[in-house]
Amino acid sequence: MSVYRFNRLLSFVILFLTDIFVVLIALYATHYERLFLNRFIPIHYEGDIEKYIHFYILYVIIFTSFYINGLYTKRYDFWMELKSIIKSLFLSFLLVFSFVSLMKINHQYSRLFITIFFINLFLFLPLFKIITKRLLYLSNLWKKRAYITGNHKQARVLKREMMINWYLGYVETKDLKNAQTIFIATRNIPIKVLEDMLYKYKKSHTEIILVPYLFNISFANADILDLNRSRLSLITFKNQLLIPQNLFLKKISENFLVLLLLPITLPLIVFISILVVLDSRGGAFFRQVRIGKNKKPFKCIKFRTMYKNNEEILKKYLKENPEERRYYEKYHKYRNDPRITRLGKFLRKSSLDELPQILNILKGDMNLIGPRPYMPVEIPKMGKDAEIILQVEPGLTGLWQVSGRNKLKFEQRVKLDVWYIQNWSLWLDFVIFIKTFKVLLTRKGAQ
Repeated sequence: MSVYRFNRLLSFVILFLTDIFVVLIALYATHYERLFLNRFIPIHYEGDIEKYIHFYILYVIIFTSFYINGLYTKRYDFWMELKSIIKSLFLSFLLVFSFVSLMKINHQYSRLFITIFFINLFLFLPLFKIITKRLLYLSNLWKKRAYITGNHKQARVLKREMMINWYLGYVETKDLKNAQTIFIATRNIPIKVLEDMLYKYKKSHTEIILVPYLFNISFANADILDLNRSRLSLITFKNQLLIPQNLFLKKISENFLVLLLLPITLPLIVFISILVVLDSRGGAFFRQVRIGKNKKPFKCIKFRTMYKNNEEILKKYLKENPEERRYYEKYHKYRNDPRITRLGKFLRKSSLDELPQILNILKGDMNLIGPRPYMPVEIPKMGKDAEIILQVEPGLTGLWQVSGRNKLKFEQRVKLDVWYIQNWSLWLDFVIFIKTFKVLLTRKGAQ
């Protein structure tokens, strides 16, 4: 057995045993949580944990679902694996409930216990996956040597991704014979050349991965149909955020989430409003005209972060620092804006200045997640992309905010917004929502 196959087998065993360990932890955690709940709910739990530990069909259903969804056979990045974990656990939850009902053993196994168990499993599994794969990567067991060829620009992006995304486990090798996987960056490669490359590499390697030359299209939501008689594959793409059902689903889920967060956000808005008024002369809020869906203007609400006489301060500053004009033309922000108050600097850096836009969401002017709310003067600079972006409501947060924000040029922000609209999914919104908290906590990407 080769070293690679041994490492692969050992990694599989370690990941499998870790998951068994997590299932047992989730069972014991549920046991103690359920005992605690005995104080508050009339349905009494006897504390028979052994019964659930020996409920073997539970293990069979969970681990079969994990295997079917590729958790032991495919290399995902963290977010794709989290999606597979959620799908697996949801399916397992339904199957376990169905089994308990069909076998008429409801009286033996508590449905509340099973529900809490799956919630615990959802919380524990991703954390242990990160820890285990990090240890496997550092010990070289999870690393898989990859040879990258093809378009230099695409290859450079892929190499950078490999350096950052250790969760995938791929590491670059310059030695083709030593490679276990071959990546072909296909952009600008003629079809005949690409076919020859595939024919050549498939003779010596079992795994060939093509990087599509369509940069602005995500294949995650694409449907693939094989026409066997013609030996053709058809790939179906849809502009996801222009489909009425998707818009309805997005609006319902976001409004529900916003209402759920109101008990936290409203007191915070009131508290910050008081601080803004105490910090400098003027009101707590700043309203600026932005362009919404179908080019409809609306007043975007933010906390006031500038001094009242900000125009006079800016004129004097630009006269003394003309290079700031060129910086603004490129990034649509000033590097050192003299108009910003002491508290305003903190609010902008933490992105809390945008929190009052919750009120815009409740009014229906904005979404929780979406493209940037653009200013009227920015519309001509958006070019033809304005037609796509202005078909949907702007968002309080979005792909632009979790992808670098102020480090991005204006054109890059526009392209991100177009990509988001054309490749939208509820899962993408979930990932952006979670990443937004990371930006808020680390302050990376915000200013």
